[in-house]
Amino acid sequence: MIAIELAKNEIPVILNPSRPTPRVWTAQHVLTGPPITDKTGIDILYENNVMLGIGVSLFTFGSSPYLLGFSTERNLIWDAGWNLEEILGLNMSNGLLKGNSTNFVAYNGNPFDISTKVKIVAGGGRGDILIDPEQD
Repeated sequence: MIAIELAKNEIPVILNPSRPTPRVWTAQHVLTGPPITDKTGIDILYENNVMLGIGVSLFTFGSSPYLLGFSTERNLIWDAGWNLEEILGLNMSNGLLKGNSTNFVAYNGNPFDISTKVKIVAGGGRGDILIDPEQD
C-alpha cells in the first residue's frame, strides 16, 4: 500500500541495502525475497512504478552484486543507475543525459579487489566498445 502512495505522489526511493536482512527485532518483517518471502522490496516498488535507486555503502559494496542478484530479471541495475542520476538532480547540461555517450567500465568482480579484471570499456574518446581488453 505504501508503494502505491509513493508512485501516486512521485516520491523516489533509494534502497540501502538493496536486499535487507532482519538484523534487529524491529526489522523482522522485512521482505528479504526467496526463500523466505515471495518478493523483495525492489519487486514491490518496481511493480508499482516507484522511481527506484540503489544505494551502496562501503560495507556492502563488495557484496552488492550478490545482493542485487536476487531481484527478478530486468534491467534493474541500469534503471536504478539512471534513476539515481535523476533523483539526485544530476541531469544537468554538463552531466549525464540519456541518449548521449558516456564512459562506462564493467568488471568481473569488485573493482577494488586486486584480482578483478576489466571486461568491457566504452567511451573514453573511443567510438567502439572494447571487450576483454589486454591488461598487464
